[in-house]
Amino acid sequence: MKKIILFLAVIVLIFSNGCAKEENKTSVYAAASLTEVLDEYNNLLDKKMNLNFDSSTRLRIQIENGAEPDIYLSAIKKNIDILKEKNLVKDSKEILKIEWLLSHLKIVRLKAL
Repeated sequence: MKKIILFLAVIVLIFSNGCAKEENKTSVYAAASLTEVLDEYNNLLDKKMNLNFDSSTRLRIQIENGAEPDIYLSAIKKNIDILKEKNLVKDSKEILKIEWLLSHLKIVRLKAL
């Protein structure tokens, strides 16, 4: 379910934001935890995304230092808030929220939006 929601959200964002000037691809900065799923969808899209993976905080710092991705997918909401405070975000949408409960060394998904 998480992959389907993320896939649909990325497709909508790609075609609603237009393409990056360079290479006619959409530039996506994404949390490293999304590497596998975004690589898979990028292959389905004939490599229409220029993907840059790292920690959400390192990517935020790159944006603060002048990087201009079309899409920034952060695993940490605080990074988005910091960029908003600095007026570096044109628009933001929460596309997926998962709350986890760690109990007895088992991870249980509680809720996904």
